[in-house]
Amino acid sequence: MDTQLVVVMDAQLVVVMDTQLVVVIDTQLVVVMDAQLVVVIDARLVVVMDAQLVLVMDTQLVVVMDVQLVVVMDTQIVVVMDIQLVVVMDTQLVVVMDTQLVVVIDTQLVVVMDTASGCNGHTASGCNGHS
Repeated sequence: MDTQLVVVMDAQLVVVMDTQLVVVIDTQLVVVMDAQLVVVIDARLVVVMDAQLVLVMDTQLVVVMDVQLVVVMDTQIVVVMDIQLVVVMDTQLVVVMDTQLVVVIDTQLVVVMDTASGCNGHTASGCNGHS
């Protein structure tokens, strides 16, 4: 068990094996390859790998791997390629990438193409995290 680490805290199970990180939260399963640092604080799981940050907040799970962003919320799975900015606040998830904006609110998924459509950081809808 030299290359295997099992951490059980509250309702979260974290298994680190070789260069593979498996995180089980409630009924959600997330597999992160090549993880460097795993930090479990209270009910939040923070995984830092390569200059990338993974944040678990309440019922929101954000996993950043290389150029892939996987967002698991309730029964929704959103895969975003090539991300630049990820903002998570309360029940809103804002992902800004190139000219695409993905906003996940509750059980609704809204995909806005072209940032010039009104959500380019000057609206009060929380798109830029400054509502």
